[in-house]
Amino acid sequence: MATGNTSLVRGAMVSWDDFFGDYAIAHDGVRSGLHVSSPSILLENRDWLLQHTASYAFVDPEIGFMGAAARQTGIRFGYLHVISNNLATHYPADLSNERHSDVLRQRAVLVDRIRTIITGRLTTNPTHTLGESR
Repeated sequence: MATGNTSLVRGAMVSWDDFFGDYAIAHDGVRSGLHVSSPSILLENRDWLLQHTASYAFVDPEIGFMGAAARQTGIRFGYLHVISNNLATHYPADLSNERHSDVLRQRAVLVDRIRTIITGRLTTNPTHTLGESR
């Protein structure tokens, strides 16, 4: 699972007030890193990877834009992203077989862990609710 608070969006670095802070990365299997928002998953190929591999850990076309919008409106934003494909290394599970029953079971475990992390984070600061500014 991936998390973070900074993304490259249209050539500029964007950071936001991270809802999770250090809470999410304290959990097993959660990795924090710099993110890049690509214009389209169709552009995420090996050539793209060679241009971005040294600087960024994760890629997704939406997260950076959501973080930028949250920053612009003054609300907190956080993400826990299930990494479903990997250009750098081959793994048995990837986007080509994401509907196989074993992959679906593994993803369900990750989604349950995400639910647990979100619930835990919401209960660690009950006086500060979503939508409230700091």
